Amino acid sequence: MCYSAQVVQLLRKFQRELGIRLDFAEAEKLFLRRLDDPTVNISRGFEANFEEPTTNQGRRIKDAIDAQRARAATKLEKDLFSQKTRLVNAERSLTLQTILADRAVSSFEHASLRAA
Repeated sequence: MCYSAQVVQLLRKFQRELGIRLDFAEAEKLFLRRLDDPTVNISRGFEANFEEPTTNQGRRIKDAIDAQRARAATKLEKDLFSQKTRLVNAERSLTLQTILADRAVSSFEHASLRAA
């Protein structure tokens, strides 16, 4: 079982066995803080507890999660585009170097054949 699934299962287990309830106000503050501070890490397993909100506070938490995921997706798309551009430029450069090298070899062979 992956870590995220264990976190979800553990929270439900605590709620069931110990009667512990999550402080939604603190959870909301945490998720909203993450929108302002990208260094705050929250596991997907903990986020999964808010996939199907039943309260207004739960919906606000879900909205914060969705906003964070959209930001992360945008950043990943930009990084992917940057890497693809870098790859294309490297291939183009490599192709140009190959062409220049082939032309140099061809010119040398042509000159040596003319001399012979």
